[in-house]
Amino acid sequence: MKVSYKKFVLILLVFLFLYAPSYAYGQEYSVSYQTIYNLLTNGDASVELNVQLNNKKKSTYIKEFSFYFPGDIEINNTRTKSNLYQIIESNRDSNGQHKITVGFSHDLIDNNNILSFAVLFDQKKIVKKTGNIFELSIPIIYDSNQTENVIHLKNINWLPPLSVSKPQPQYLDSSEIRWTNIDQKFLYAVFGSKQYYKITTVYNLFNNQLGSQSQEIALPPDTEYQSVLLQSIDPKPTSVNTDVDGNVLATYLLKPSSKLTVKYEGYVVLSTESDPEYQAFMKNQFQTQKKYLLKNHEYWQFYDDKQLIKKFSLTNPETIYQYILKNFEYDYKRVKTPVIRRGAWDAIKTPESSLCTEYTDTFIAISRKAGIYSREIQGFGFSNDDKLRPLSLVSDILHSWPEYYEESHSKWNPIDPTWQSTSGLNYYSSFDLNHIALVIHGKSSKMPKAAGTYKIERSKDLIVLPISEIPQPQKIVEINHDLKRNLKANKKYTLNLDIRNNGNVIIKNKILTFKSSNLNFNPSQITINYLAPMERESFRVVYQSDALLNTDDNLQIIFDNQLLQENKINIRRMSLRPLIIMTGGILVIIISLAFIIYKKSFI
Repeated sequence: MKVSYKKFVLILLVFLFLYAPSYAYGQEYSVSYQTIYNLLTNGDASVELNVQLNNKKKSTYIKEFSFYFPGDIEINNTRTKSNLYQIIESNRDSNGQHKITVGFSHDLIDNNNILSFAVLFDQKKIVKKTGNIFELSIPIIYDSNQTENVIHLKNINWLPPLSVSKPQPQYLDSSEIRWTNIDQKFLYAVFGSKQYYKITTVYNLFNNQLGSQSQEIALPPDTEYQSVLLQSIDPKPTSVNTDVDGNVLATYLLKPSSKLTVKYEGYVVLSTESDPEYQAFMKNQFQTQKKYLLKNHEYWQFYDDKQLIKKFSLTNPETIYQYILKNFEYDYKRVKTPVIRRGAWDAIKTPESSLCTEYTDTFIAISRKAGIYSREIQGFGFSNDDKLRPLSLVSDILHSWPEYYEESHSKWNPIDPTWQSTSGLNYYSSFDLNHIALVIHGKSSKMPKAAGTYKIERSKDLIVLPISEIPQPQKIVEINHDLKRNLKANKKYTLNLDIRNNGNVIIKNKILTFKSSNLNFNPSQITINYLAPMERESFRVVYQSDALLNTDDNLQIIFDNQLLQENKINIRRMSLRPLIIMTGGILVIIISLAFIIYKKSFI
């Protein structure tokens, strides 16, 4: 603050991205901001920042007003809207921030002690196309004395529909979005409801034993908001199965004292809308999962000796989430050293030195103690800013976040206390399209291991790239069976079915039906609940014919309302000749016995 002998000069420093000190200028002023971003189709924006400053000290007038922008924001063509004030300075300071100073030649405060002015400038790339979506990121002016902070985003009609917004807007139409009273560091929004990623990962397997050994690797799974398309896996596994958590496990047989490198390539689709087929599958699976989703595990121990649940009313997911946000602090220094997963009980004792695993493990441990079904997702968080959205699991740049089960809606809800702690964005009420699940931990806190952790020292084993197009999903099943072609009427037969998924996506809740004019099947249809690519499942069906005459028939096997197979069947009724001869013989015997008895009655 500069002082003259005749007048007091108030220099207001407004920080973008950084919070202004709470003691700055006390109650000497209040301020409101209204920023209008006129968006261009290349992602740039022409910006108009309107400021209204209420000067509460009549003995002072405002001579200068300075803005400090982060160094990674590109600002050009800075100017004022009126010639009553001018730009004094527009350049980068010694800290790498872009400083803009507005100067006033005389006192412009009106009769209500309000100073109104506007600064115009051009800002580069506030909207960036990433893969299949457009992401908006705008730093927010924050001042402890502000009374209003409004953001207008105009000319959005060339973008896909808004799918994610942190915070939620107060107004939205086809050409404009408006946010009011924003209380976070920056505004984040996504246009487009689906994001695509190409994923390549390598699994390094070792067998140091003298005998052969089977080993399993976890392939990227489907979740409530994620679907996976397989492109290739080399070499092919000996078998594939899905565990109770929904992990897709590929099995390999390793010879004694050998090693094997498996390369997986695929695509991941993240959506803002939950998958109803996965939701239906998980609704059934949950009845089995309930048996272990409240149990402690190695990293999910919580003894509550200080009665934290009662003291802080930690009885629902949101209060537990807020408790962790309030008490835990992300430790950026630990990321640079070999990471040791500490578990929930140790994290609660020293919450100021936490990584994503501590945030996640603690949420799960307290939730399970409070009777809330929860689990861990280990995966990849696609981030352009490791400071705001850090990644901190061991091996490749992996991430960890929790999910809790909402029984009333039969769905798993992903949340991320780590990223909310570091970015200030709300990751409880809404998620994003940047979290790629690699493994689901519900039954165990450690197994199976995520892709990217089957390593050789410091090898780079996981590559994730956002892309704009993906191949078409293919739901292809191969069916082998032992259907008998020549049948006898009224005789029961057993049909053994072997179904293999030869497509590139997981098959969920699809119906296999049998259609025939003269055959009855029990069961009449089969539900394929969950079948991963390369996975097999076997079924047994009993069938018979009640045809009265010899006939030829067709058996149609229909999958997902499409004809899969058609088989010709020959049905023959049983010959009546043996039956007639047998019946005649019995009648002869009966008549003969009756005659003998009759003769004896007259002797």
